[in-house]
Amino acid sequence: NMTLIWLGFYILLSAYGVFLLADALYWRFHSRLTPARVVDFQKKRFLGRRLPVVVAGGADMGDEDANRCRIVKIDSLTYLIRSVYEGDAMNVRVHTIKPKTGRVEGAYPYLVGLVLQWPLFFTLVGYLDPVAQQGVSFLFFVAAMLFAFWILMRLVRFHY
Repeated sequence: NMTLIWLGFYILLSAYGVFLLADALYWRFHSRLTPARVVDFQKKRFLGRRLPVVVAGGADMGDEDANRCRIVKIDSLTYLIRSVYEGDAMNVRVHTIKPKTGRVEGAYPYLVGLVLQWPLFFTLVGYLDPVAQQGVSFLFFVAAMLFAFWILMRLVRFHY
């Protein structure tokens, strides 16, 4: 039955969304947020962007070698939209157990994780009430338009 195949596909998308949300929450509770300055770039890439090497710390970055941190993932939509250069400042989540690893702070996994929940939620609401499904569709459409407008404004701000 085609309905079961689509439902299985939606469950897989939802499971990946739950993984993204759980991973982001793990980092949120097992790391500390600190300002950092980009000092170099790694050869590794994430979503087409080179991962930076940063010096984490407060207003005085102190000893650069002691505070160096390799970024393992980028969670910032702003970082993915605009170019980052050496010397740029950013907020980084530094892992408390492995202080030499970190992530660029942002809302990317939360947004993508919640959006990946959408197909399963939409299907389950449709089974309950078709009118409610239309209302939920309208709210999702409005949210998508606002998000697209926000991305457009970010692109205009950073490139012009």
